[in-house]
Amino acid sequence: MSPIIAQIKSLFFISSLFLFMTNTIALSQEASGLSLGKPLETMREPGEIYLAGTKGDWNVRCVTGNPGEDDRCEIQQLLFINDNNPIADISIFKLPAGEIAVAAANVMVPLETLLTKKFRFAFSEEIKKEFPFSFCNKNGCLVRMGLLEEDIEAMASLDWVAIEAEVNECKGRITSMGPVNVDSIGEYADLKERYDFLKEQSQDLWESKNLLVKSIDEINATSLSMFKETFDKVRENFIYTYDKLSGGGTADLRLIDSEDPLESGIDIIARPPGTRLKNVTLLSGGQRTMTAVALLFAIYLVKPSPFCVLDEIDAALDDANIGRFCDTLRDFTSKSQFLIITHNKRTISNADTVFGVTMPEKGVSTLISMRFNKNDETQMISLS
Repeated sequence: MSPIIAQIKSLFFISSLFLFMTNTIALSQEASGLSLGKPLETMREPGEIYLAGTKGDWNVRCVTGNPGEDDRCEIQQLLFINDNNPIADISIFKLPAGEIAVAAANVMVPLETLLTKKFRFAFSEEIKKEFPFSFCNKNGCLVRMGLLEEDIEAMASLDWVAIEAEVNECKGRITSMGPVNVDSIGEYADLKERYDFLKEQSQDLWESKNLLVKSIDEINATSLSMFKETFDKVRENFIYTYDKLSGGGTADLRLIDSEDPLESGIDIIARPPGTRLKNVTLLSGGQRTMTAVALLFAIYLVKPSPFCVLDEIDAALDDANIGRFCDTLRDFTSKSQFLIITHNKRTISNADTVFGVTMPEKGVSTLISMRFNKNDETQMISLS
């Protein structure tokens, strides 16, 4: 077969095969019900979010509307610190006509940001507002802001160049503060627990302190009342006992500071017969002794004791004063027993029982006692 004939046969075969395939495809489409489709205005589904463009630092973000409806759009911006850490996600969108607010803004603040109790926003130098957080979740805390017409106008009138410079300054200050310590929330909880514990302890201490102060005041009030009562009795008794012991002298007790009796000193004033009234420090030895004895007996009269020891109390007294001392002492023997250590014979002669120490031989001491009865009979007992 010649080459030309072979080529013609080959072309005829290919043409026949093409016509067969075309007819077969057309028959297959009609038989299977395949659709050839229809033109679309957009590839987006209703409700799908897409980026419509940018305006400065703001993204124009829209939601595809249903067929025959316009897409709903908002401007959105994600604020960063140090160019990598987000600190707020802000979106602003228009509200339908008839609302009090003409627009709304949602601000999402991450939990890692140092949150305050409420969100503060300055629309201008004159208009500043505070908004509560709507809710918080693991992603952050959301603020939902309603914007009035004057708020929008105030924002539009702002000097954005100056604001950008201020923002950059704030970013620099925040950067200088260093990274945010995420563990500070847990540390705060621990410190808060410690603070509450110490605060409770401090409160208990203050309550205890106030209770002690109240008790001290009550004790001081009781002490002051008892002191005044006792002081008046001792003063009255002192005037009586000094007059009897001195043979007609006068004496008195005076508070140095009458405004504060519990902390005040006491002046002892005495005037022996024939002398001027003077302080006890200006008296002679015997006169001071008689004054001290009179004060001792004055205190003793307020609250008598069943037993009393006096050690050489009459050493500085002359015979006349010893006589008056013994007479006064005898008046107290009906209520108390007195043990007197003395070397004065006149004092010894007024005792009911005398105990003495003698040394009949060198280096040998002997204890003797003498008891005087009402019949003036004396019994001597030697105690060796």
